[in-house]
Amino acid sequence: MSTRFSRNVAFTEEMEHDPEFMLGIAKVAGALARDVRMQAPRNSGHYVGSIEAEGSTVFTTDVGAVPIEFGSVNNPAYAPFRSAVLAAGLRLEDHP
Repeated sequence: MSTRFSRNVAFTEEMEHDPEFMLGIAKVAGALARDVRMQAPRNSGHYVGSIEAEGSTVFTTDVGAVPIEFGSVNNPAYAPFRSAVLAAGLRLEDHP
């Protein structure tokens, strides 16, 4: 006996319109933001305070986020976002 798989090309759009699914995603994003804050450096506290979750997106508004995430000549890469995403078992996507 075999089963035929048929890909639902509208899956992402359907899920984005499902309030229960989006509420679950928002909860995951909130938990992920807390994890990022825990892994972030706390020198001044500004970076930790700039981490936000909105819907399914976790982001920072700190202009110094790139050197914190990826390091620089003078500083190591702390990678709080990448570390938190991978620790949660999620797929990492970089968006410009």
